[in-house]
Amino acid sequence: MSSGSILKVYPSGVGVAYVSPPNLGINSYTDSSSRDEQVERAIEAHGIEAVEALAATERGRVLMGLVNVLPTRDNPPKRSPQGLSGITPKGRRFVKEGIFLLQRDYGNHNLGFYTCTIPELAPQTHKRICKAWPVITTRFIEMLKRKLSGADVSTELVYVTEVQPGRLAQYNKVGLHLHIVFVARGTSPDWVLKPADFDKLWGRALSNAVGHKIAVPYAGTIQPVTRSVEGELGKYMSKGADICREVTERGLSDYLPPRYWGMSDSLKLRIKDETVLLTDKAPAVIAAMKLAPELWTVWTKDIQLELDTAFTWTCATVFQLTQYGSKRVRALV
Repeated sequence: MSSGSILKVYPSGVGVAYVSPPNLGINSYTDSSSRDEQVERAIEAHGIEAVEALAATERGRVLMGLVNVLPTRDNPPKRSPQGLSGITPKGRRFVKEGIFLLQRDYGNHNLGFYTCTIPELAPQTHKRICKAWPVITTRFIEMLKRKLSGADVSTELVYVTEVQPGRLAQYNKVGLHLHIVFVARGTSPDWVLKPADFDKLWGRALSNAVGHKIAVPYAGTIQPVTRSVEGELGKYMSKGADICREVTERGLSDYLPPRYWGMSDSLKLRIKDETVLLTDKAPAVIAAMKLAPELWTVWTKDIQLELDTAFTWTCATVFQLTQYGSKRVRALV
């Protein structure tokens, strides 16, 4: 890669190396719509900010063929309604990094996994809850964190909203689930909260949103977190775009939430603080990774875009660093 290389490494060791678009001129591009589809496929396939970051500037978007002219006051960029495509690539990355930090800093044995669901309700009440989902989840998380703080455990947590495919297929209904990974144990081997505590808080958040009491039946048990929890949440996140598309095709897009993930502010800040960004030193690190890939990386994946019929641009390389690679990169900061 050229001197314009940038290297970004997240706390888990997953990272991306990318360069600025080559200056081939605006007139080099003919079919920006097909190139836009390539970018979207790359983002969906890799679930990382790489391609999104490459198109972060207006000039970059023109050079990549994503827009034909620079946006102006008279020609503003078009934006799709939030929530119609499921969780964003940035959201997926932050969720995975948040879970990584929780597992690293608290240990799997101290973490719990719980799912809150919408009970069977009258259609109008169900719709009101779906439309109020951002308020409901925010209020519920606030109450949950107060409970955890009162139990003298950390309030750091990660949560993801899932559109349940079973309800959609069987009943043509948008069933929203809220999956939460949290610190569930303190000094005692017992859970600091019981399922009944979750049901009570969840019922209160739902009831406040619709203005009358909603009974939440016993929903299940708090599951211990295993190494597969990231994969379990990853399954919900990866299939989200297809399910949201089906919801829209069925004319039920009003039921979709604008946001599908969240986490404690302290956890989000730690992710940002532990994310390494290299510019001047990036070319040397990239060269070292290429010379000794087995020493530096667990896996790598190139993202390529066809800029015209004669030129294919390797715009980014996504990778997972080994422990050796992570230590070497972080020593450069």
